Amino acid sequence: MLSRPSIITDRSVGCRHETFRGGGFTLVEMLMVIVILLILMSVTVSVVNVSLDGERVRSGSRQLQSLLMGARDRASHANMPRGIRFEVDPSITRAEDVNNNGQLDAGEDLNGNNSLDVFPVVRSAVYIGANDNWRQGSVAVHRFYTEDLDNDFVLDAGEDANGNGQLDVDRRPCLVRGSFTEWQSLIARGQLIIGSRIRLGSRWYTIDSFANLGLVGVPDPWIVISPPFQESSSSDELFPSSLPRPVVARFGEGDYEVTLMPRVLPNARPVQFPTGVLLDIGLSKLPTIWSNPNFFTRDVMFSPRGSVVGDTGARGVLHFLLNDQIDIIGGRKPLDPANEGDKRIVSLFTRSGYVTTSELFPGTNIWEYAETGATE
Repeated sequence: MLSRPSIITDRSVGCRHETFRGGGFTLVEMLMVIVILLILMSVTVSVVNVSLDGERVRSGSRQLQSLLMGARDRASHANMPRGIRFEVDPSITRAEDVNNNGQLDAGEDLNGNNSLDVFPVVRSAVYIGANDNWRQGSVAVHRFYTEDLDNDFVLDAGEDANGNGQLDVDRRPCLVRGSFTEWQSLIARGQLIIGSRIRLGSRWYTIDSFANLGLVGVPDPWIVISPPFQESSSSDELFPSSLPRPVVARFGEGDYEVTLMPRVLPNARPVQFPTGVLLDIGLSKLPTIWSNPNFFTRDVMFSPRGSVVGDTGARGVLHFLLNDQIDIIGGRKPLDPANEGDKRIVSLFTRSGYVTTSELFPGTNIWEYAETGATE
């Protein structure tokens, strides 16, 4: 209700002025309104920031799910193996030694191997395809039979493999030598790696390591294969009587082939996860070798039928944990109340190629919901 106007008469000009009083705001009232608006604004900004942080991880999980499904579809369309390669970010790692005291404290042993480890993380992925097998040159397979590991003609501690108290010959790992000038080139280009397979005769073997033997008359380096070669002639039983003598089985052109590392598809470009979102390898359920910072490739390959092939496919289910970069650097576990960002699990069922995304199960097994779809 307005107050009654007061009438002021100006006698000099013979007119009246009407004024209203009591209709304005005081300075205190305006300040109170401003304070309330600032409080509401701060609450709104904090809620929006939390929502955006969660959306970044959710967006990263949808992106990874799309990449895996895209690789599976490419394999089916091309009728050839296709996949994705996870690219490690060398500038960021997850260290088990959270407090940097140089010792393994309670709660720090994430993988249960009783040692302090540093795990790589992944920021991007790129589409890859199967490479052509390599068949150039010739190959010789050597087997060494001796318990005399240091070649001193004495049975030393640890050399008596069969426990008979005598210095006997023993089966050593198989060593493969080929046209190594070209093989070394493949190794240097990252095409021939540990874990690649080699077919000798009719059987496939796995490359375990690249060895420098240092034996007199034996060229270096050699490829160590597993399991031991079993397809050579009976001359393998002609054991050497003194120094180790290689027993050789030779293969001609085309009698062997080596599977090379998959190649990046033409015109494929790495796909980056959203800013601050990383694949936390140390806390994911992936092949153990992926946690080794020195491991060269982390590939998932699909067959044209949609299943995951190779050693990766033998695990049954792969769980990829998408995590917040701040929480990884801080060494926090997924269910730590101090976590600042959201988490998501992308699961790949290797036999069917089926891909799902889920939240972490709040219990002792965070993968429970991802694996069973049930919470109890």
